[in-house]
Amino acid sequence: MKLIIIGAIILVALILVGNKVFGKQDGLNMQNQAHPTENLMTGGQPSLGDLAELKARGITTVINLRGLSENSGYDEAEELKKLGMTYIQIPMDSAADLTNENVVKLDEALKNINGTALVHCASGNRVGALLALREFQINGKTAEEAMAFGKSAGMTKLAPAVESLLVK
Repeated sequence: MKLIIIGAIILVALILVGNKVFGKQDGLNMQNQAHPTENLMTGGQPSLGDLAELKARGITTVINLRGLSENSGYDEAEELKKLGMTYIQIPMDSAADLTNENVVKLDEALKNINGTALVHCASGNRVGALLALREFQINGKTAEEAMAFGKSAGMTKLAPAVESLLVK
């Protein structure tokens, strides 16, 4: 009996640590969740099971920055349509897609939402990077402020690419 209790305690601890390490919160499977502003949630790919929960939490629009060749394991646009949510895709495959055109597309999408938006890619890295550029190019933030915002929204490995674009 003691082994069962100890095993259960270890299992719960591992789940809690794993969720903290991989940025999972509140019962969602989506990694690297962040809320950089009141009406904006960012993160990695939501699971099919996350979609209804996201709607229940007030997400009305999902903006997907994953490339067209990336497979989420389900038809995200169709599933969101079934839930009555808006789906927008701005495909980004690499740092080469950190363009002014994509910054403008994201800005227009975010300005036209009614409610709260989720912007995601596979991990949140591209999301934070594009949001950092938006803060700098459109919202007039300094390079330092834009970088801090991007990091708070999930930017990691693309930080050097974004830094180089902020000095131009």
